[in-house]
Amino acid sequence: MWPIFLLPLAWIQVRKLDILQLMDDISVNLGVKVERSRLWIGLINVCLAAVAVSIVVTIGFIGLIAPHASRLLIGPRHHKLVPVSKLLGAFPLVAADLIGRTVFAPRKYHQDSLSS
Repeated sequence: MWPIFLLPLAWIQVRKLDILQLMDDISVNLGVKVERSRLWIGLINVCLAAVAVSIVVTIGFIGLIAPHASRLLIGPRHHKLVPVSKLLGAFPLVAADLIGRTVFAPRKYHQDSLSS
């Protein structure tokens, strides 16, 4: 339930993230309230991280690696970075799940083969 509320809030702040990469004076001149924006964006990110960790504790390392790997691949622009980070974080999970369900799937044995 929380991601449904928090993800759109995070997406709305993407433009401000790009502006906040500039110096504080430039950000203020562009109409961004720097301290308020940092506090708001930080609060949203902490809440999203808390929700993610509470849902899937054992795979939290992907959430730490995906944004940094995405930044190396496509650069610092957040309108591209956010979707690529999501995909780069989701791909290893889906691949691991697929491998786990197919390669390491439980096998059913026939009763006849066990009795011999």
